[in-house]
Amino acid sequence: MLTPEDYLWLFRRSPVMATLIGDDGRYLDVNDAFLGRLGYARSDMIGARPADFVTADSAARIETEFLPTLRRTGKLEKKPINFLTHDGDVVNCLTNSIVEYDPTGKFVRTLALYTEVSDQGRSDWKYRQLYRATPAMLHTVDAEACIVTVTDYWLQKMGYSREEVVGRSIRDFFSDADRKRFSSGKLREIVETGLRLLETAEAPAPTLVTPYVWSDDDGWKRRIFTKEQPFLEGEAYEHWIQAKEKYRQMKTEGKV
Repeated sequence: MLTPEDYLWLFRRSPVMATLIGDDGRYLDVNDAFLGRLGYARSDMIGARPADFVTADSAARIETEFLPTLRRTGKLEKKPINFLTHDGDVVNCLTNSIVEYDPTGKFVRTLALYTEVSDQGRSDWKYRQLYRATPAMLHTVDAEACIVTVTDYWLQKMGYSREEVVGRSIRDFFSDADRKRFSSGKLREIVETGLRLLETAEAPAPTLVTPYVWSDDDGWKRRIFTKEQPFLEGEAYEHWIQAKEKYRQMKTEGKV
């Protein structure tokens, strides 16, 4: 029978870079492969935060994307993160992370695994950056209809911050009518039908969603890419924008 010491040995000697993170967001332990690649001593990292060892961009992603996703879904899948070695070099990685809970549902720790990316992986990361910067309303959801990522323009138009969105069900942003309509949770209905999304609770924008399904080589549908555009166009849309801004101003002044 394996003892706790056996499990500790297996964790630290694993050839895959791995870390354990506590509920305070600090490293509980890091394995030898991770230390060897980054050039730190174990004492340098235990008790420190992951953000202390990554680039500024990755530190921001941890706060605005990774942590909200972990809180809502309990896992991360192939998320890009860039570490800084002791000598200052950048190590591009993908992380797969999972949250461990005790039998009562209380958080225990997060296990994070890291794989250094190839040239193809770096190209994929560049694509992700371009995706975010696309001047169009795009969002991507997983097979459970939870939001994986959205463009900056999507956030701007919908009136949310990234941490409010990533990891949440896309159904949270439906109109009341469509939320009832898709209460069964069948993704096929979402894929095949146009939807109306809420911009914000106080000023919903009527919006049409056009879905696209991307499949892995094995044929399994993994993500749904969608683009949204307002039902209103031209002068009517401009009038709606003006009305929305006036409403927000009145709300700020306490008039509504």
